[in-house]
Amino acid sequence: MDIHHETLVFEREIDAPPSKIFAAYVDTDAREQWSTPSPTAEVKIDSSDVRTGGHETGRCGGKGDLRWTLKVNYHHVAPEGLITFAEELWEG
Repeated sequence: MDIHHETLVFEREIDAPPSKIFAAYVDTDAREQWSTPSPTAEVKIDSSDVRTGGHETGRCGGKGDLRWTLKVNYHHVAPEGLITFAEELWEG
């Protein structure tokens, strides 16, 4: 099995208060909509516990073909301030 590790850092200026951004992140129904990279993709969040020490599971892929499993471990969550996490993405 080949294992690939990578660190990605995303920074953006968003014209909205931190409380609104945090609410949009923890609202899994909303995040399933805005986190898809294209109209032909789909994201399904199966469980979510956005807090320090929390975990999340989900699936993603093309619409109707959710072949990728995602596992998220939240390392530090400061509501309305910071979310740091590690995400694993598995095929199958």
